[in-house]
Amino acid sequence: MAFHTLCGSDPFLDFIRNTYDAIPLRVPDTRIQPLSLFLTIGKRVRIVGDLAQLQPADWVSPPFHTADLAAVSHQSTNSLSWSVVTDLLGPLLTQMLTAAQIDITASLRAARARNDRVRLVLGGTKRSFVDPIVCALALQNNPVKLPQIFGAEIGNGSSKPLYITDSILTAKHISISSDDDANGEFAAKLESDLVGKLSPKAMLRRKSGLTITANEPFPFAFTCLQLSVNETLEVDGVQVHGSSKFLGATEAGAMTPQSHSILGEPDQMVRFDD
Repeated sequence: MAFHTLCGSDPFLDFIRNTYDAIPLRVPDTRIQPLSLFLTIGKRVRIVGDLAQLQPADWVSPPFHTADLAAVSHQSTNSLSWSVVTDLLGPLLTQMLTAAQIDITASLRAARARNDRVRLVLGGTKRSFVDPIVCALALQNNPVKLPQIFGAEIGNGSSKPLYITDSILTAKHISISSDDDANGEFAAKLESDLVGKLSPKAMLRRKSGLTITANEPFPFAFTCLQLSVNETLEVDGVQVHGSSKFLGATEAGAMTPQSHSILGEPDQMVRFDD
């Protein structure tokens, strides 16, 4: 199943959806970059490549821009049960391992009691993007012919829509804290549980919690635009849905009108199929 419900309404998910039109990822997926192409088929979401793969070898990709998203670091999740958090942290921390692959999710589940409740905060957040109008012009000026393997129904109708990502939101740090940890015991115990699994340099313990730094920035959300595909399997435009929204007044950029495709429900996170 591509869409996973976190546990009801969550202020962090609400913030990134309402401020950036962004769709949160349940598992960091480095395959997702600006101009990635993906399909939704029923309740499945599958990456099929990127725009450059469908263009001539001499095609020049539109420029990517990067902006800090400092406002995101002020947003915390709800107080979550440790069992929920382990499913979110496991895949993320596995990407950050410097040694052999370890079942980090199982290690996390064994490390803490079931009644622990914690909050997550992301830091070092940035947005890498191609302006939607530039993305549309790139397709208009360089029409894309999809391979026949896609089938005539791809992008033509609502059964198998085709999307292109125009931005990804990335983070470098994740902080884990417990509401009931006045003495810092939770952070100390969690750090000791992760010793030998994560590099010591990747962990910074404070009384308020434990901050873990990734080797590389990891994507935690993305925005996308639905593509229009004609009967000859040629991408002939970008579809605009719903009313225009405005980017929040943060470092993300100027007040540029956006109208992205929104996937999933407000309390859901997306996972791409392999």
